[in-house]
Amino acid sequence: MRKPKSNKLRIIHLLLLAALLLLTAKLIYAQVRGGDSVGRIEWTSMQLYRSGSNYDESYNYALRLDAKSGQMLYDCSFKAPANLNDEIWRCELESVPVTREELAPLDALIQGLPLAPPKAPEPVDENLFVCDETREIFDVSIANCKDRSVKKLTAPLESEQREELQKLFLQLYLKAKDRAPVHN
Repeated sequence: MRKPKSNKLRIIHLLLLAALLLLTAKLIYAQVRGGDSVGRIEWTSMQLYRSGSNYDESYNYALRLDAKSGQMLYDCSFKAPANLNDEIWRCELESVPVTREELAPLDALIQGLPLAPPKAPEPVDENLFVCDETREIFDVSIANCKDRSVKKLTAPLESEQREELQKLFLQLYLKAKDRAPVHN
C-alpha cells in the first residue's frame, strides 16, 4: 500500500514544478529573441494595421520577404495630407522592393521591442453588440527555412512607439514611391 505524501513534500513538489515551468518559459523566450539578450532577430515580414469606421485613420503597412528574389517588398495603404493645402489623398504601394539601408531605422526599432508570441484572444461576449470595432494589429514574423515554420511575434506598443513606426513607414513610402510600378 502506498503512503500518502506529506504537505511539505507536496509544497516542495509544486515549487520545483513552478521553477521548471519558469525556466522552460525563459528558455523559449531566449530562443525567440535570438538566443541571448543581445541576439539579433532576423524577421521576414512585418505588419502594422489599423481599421475602423474612420477611413482617414485606417492604415496598413506591410513588409514581406519575397522567397524568389530574396528582396524585401513594401505594401502600404493610408491617407495623408498633400503639402500645405491640407487636402487628403490616398497613398498606396504594392510590392515595391526596398533596400537594407532603407529598412535600417525600422529594423533598429524592431530589435529594441520586447517581441513575444501573441496571447490567445479573450472570448467574445455573445450579448455584447459592437457597431464599429477598431482593430489594430502589429506583428513580426520569423521564418525558419529548415523546417519551413513561421513564428508570429508581437509587442505591446505604446502610443509613442506606434507613432514612431508610422513615421518610419511613411519615410519608407517617400523613398520607395518613385520605384512603384505604374498601373494603367
